Amino acid sequence: MDLRKCKNLTKLPTLMRCENVEVLLVRGCKSLVELPCMTHLKFLQSELDFSCCDSIKKFPEVPKHIKRLILSCTAIEEVPTSIQCLEKLTFLDLRGTRIGNLPRSIIKLDALEDIDLSYCSNITSFLYVPENTKNFVDW
Repeated sequence: MDLRKCKNLTKLPTLMRCENVEVLLVRGCKSLVELPCMTHLKFLQSELDFSCCDSIKKFPEVPKHIKRLILSCTAIEEVPTSIQCLEKLTFLDLRGTRIGNLPRSIIKLDALEDIDLSYCSNITSFLYVPENTKNFVDW
């Protein structure tokens, strides 16, 4: 499903009947403010890219088996403690978001190798970074 740069899209449908979706491209939807729960999308495994959807404020509920989550240049302010459920996450891009500090639960992400927090001016400290992280980009 390719919805890239749909500048008038404000809300994604529930996707309840689309559980076989393998690819969801949403990058650059500037007016998108609301995301549905996507935890039931069992075939969506590799990457979710919501970058440049600058009206998104809430961290999305994504399948626990997702490997790459790109949320750069969104209005997200908080990473929930439930991030620990993303067991297969290897790449997390929060570049240019409004997030504060990362939750302690992020250290439970054993597969996480890359975190990009560049241009996150609200971050005051990096207390919790997973042990296996190889590339940590901060501002």
